[in-house]
Amino acid sequence: MSATATAAPMYAAATRRCGILVMTEDPLLRDCLGTALDAQSDFFVAGRASSLTRWPAGVVRDDITAVVADLGPGAGLVPVVVHVLRDATAGMPLALLLDDPDDDFVATVARIGIEGFVARRSPLDTVLRAVRTVAGGGTFLDPELVGQGRLPEAPSSPLSGLTAAERRVLALLQTGLNNTQIARSLGRSVNTVKSQVSSTLRKLEVASRVEAAVIYQRSNLGTEDGWTR
Repeated sequence: MSATATAAPMYAAATRRCGILVMTEDPLLRDCLGTALDAQSDFFVAGRASSLTRWPAGVVRDDITAVVADLGPGAGLVPVVVHVLRDATAGMPLALLLDDPDDDFVATVARIGIEGFVARRSPLDTVLRAVRTVAGGGTFLDPELVGQGRLPEAPSSPLSGLTAAERRVLALLQTGLNNTQIARSLGRSVNTVKSQVSSTLRKLEVASRVEAAVIYQRSNLGTEDGWTR
């Protein structure tokens, strides 16, 4: 299965060089990921942290555009770790690297405002796409965390209550696009898209865009509307 969030590589392109904070207890991963990010024309590593529970000393928050954090082996079963990490990063755009979570982990922690989820086994290109997406104001859900039967497919589609317009908005939302990009793609006003996103989340009974993406991708597993495998 292709480790992409959608069949087409659509994500928010950075308009400036973004400062990234790398957070992981693994020193090798911290150095390797930092080196890979520094090698990109649109990133620079503005800080490294060996702890997931506190902001690193000497790192200026205003220098950080987004955070990429490795939860480490097995941490994908403990939502409290993510709550502490969310507090430590003060609401900054955050992409998580994690091992296979249990069925409800992604949906549970998405409610606290996590923007990106990437499988630790996914290639570097997927990690970079996730960081670009969250730094650009979008959301990213690695299908490696949704497929292969780990999250059960709903017996009836929860998308059936959405209008055609809301479905089109949701299809673009789950690729990681923000409201402005969705509006541009559909030829609508940003206010119209914002209203349709809100109504879509309300009808799906979720609180975040990532939760909505999980539902969309579950509902489209194995169909032409889903991602490529």
